[in-house]
Amino acid sequence: MATTTTAHSVAVFTTDYWEPIICSLYLVGLCSLTWMLQKRFPKWGEWRHTSVARIAIVLILIDSFAYTYTAALLTLGVGTSRNHVSCSVGIWVCIGLYATTKLLITFFLIERIHTVHGKDTPRRKSKLYISNIAMALGWVIVLIVFVTSNNHGRLRDSDGSCVYTLDHRATFSAAGLDIFLDLYFSLLFAVPLLRGIWVKHPKIRWIAIRSLIAAMLSMACSVANLLTIAFLARAHSLSAICG
Repeated sequence: MATTTTAHSVAVFTTDYWEPIICSLYLVGLCSLTWMLQKRFPKWGEWRHTSVARIAIVLILIDSFAYTYTAALLTLGVGTSRNHVSCSVGIWVCIGLYATTKLLITFFLIERIHTVHGKDTPRRKSKLYISNIAMALGWVIVLIVFVTSNNHGRLRDSDGSCVYTLDHRATFSAAGLDIFLDLYFSLLFAVPLLRGIWVKHPKIRWIAIRSLIAAMLSMACSVANLLTIAFLARAHSLSAICG
């Protein structure tokens, strides 16, 4: 007897209590991002004098808001489990917005490195800045791997839930590059701090400490995603988890 896949109006959750939990997380996330945007967004006349790093933060917050809002809309509104098309669209929206967020975070950390290591040197003449940008372009290679790999969404036969299947090559290449860059950036902040190079420059030292924390948190998230998707979920992830 053939097995039929049941379509649902929204995402399918394994247990009833997961839906209100996920919905609450989306609401808290959107409210928090809105508050942070309101704090960081420059006034109309301040854009010319706004630093590149601050603009990067604003773009990260905007991209994160778009990521969270779109994930909530797809998961709880349109419904990733409605049909195969909505499920497939969901995975590429998830990959695209997540990748742009990571790219913007990388650019922000590169700007912070330039601030603490050679702010007086123009970016085009800074070997460290140019080499960091060259390494960040590795994300283009990762994007090509994702596009050419077997990443797809499907409706599970047992309950009709949308499941994202991520190719191991794409998963490990993205996580590997992300962890490498975050570790490298962390060392660029940590080694001078341990040597006490910025003791006489408290402002730069404080920027380096905050940037080091940001790099370490980014690396922790990357490791968690790698373990969850590649090992615990065996490269299969429910659509709500990606959101």
